[in-house]
Amino acid sequence: APDVILCTDQGLEAQGGVDGLLRAPGLTLTPAGRARRVQSMEALLLRGFTPRLPQAVAALTVKLHGGVAGTRRCCHRAAGARCCGASAMPC
Repeated sequence: APDVILCTDQGLEAQGGVDGLLRAPGLTLTPAGRARRVQSMEALLLRGFTPRLPQAVAALTVKLHGGVAGTRRCCHRAAGARCCGASAMPC
């Protein structure tokens, strides 16, 4: 089940915003829907593999994990363990 619903700005607007999106069958049954964790980004930035890809990754990291991209640490790493590689964030 998703922890976050990620969509384009245009798609979210077409659905009538977060409230409209969450009226879709089943979305409120997910952890993301119950907590209203919906994030959106401009379509070409989110879906395009363009020269702006690093910008898109940084923006998405901030949206999903908060703070400034690159300043947080991987939450999957146990103390003293090697990096598990499960996160795009540095360990």
